[in-house]
Amino acid sequence: MAPWLGIVGDFGGHYYTELFGVEEIDVMQHTFMAGPRFALRESALAVPYAQVLVGLARSDFQVLDLHDSSHDLAIQPGGGIDVGSPNLALRFEVGWRKLEEDAPTGFRMVIGVVVRSGGTRTR
Repeated sequence: MAPWLGIVGDFGGHYYTELFGVEEIDVMQHTFMAGPRFALRESALAVPYAQVLVGLARSDFQVLDLHDSSHDLAIQPGGGIDVGSPNLALRFEVGWRKLEEDAPTGFRMVIGVVVRSGGTRTR
């Protein structure tokens, strides 16, 4: 595979409560996405990248004793930068998650630590 191309997977959970009139709605959303990542590896200290993730979002809603769930197509374009050494880096990432039809969309920001192991890293 080319050093500028990778495959990435993203699995996450989001939990919150919304107020609907006088009732509270508990929402649980889980996403399972994957897609290509395009990285510019001209420097070992800073590696910017862009990615497009596509997958499934499962949302569960509960109001009082009523429960409902839905499955939606999820699309999330975004990008970021890894700053650090070839083995350890800080990751700063942003993305925009769009779910099918009337489901909510959202801005996503990630700050994390990247630990690389295995083979040598090429430019």
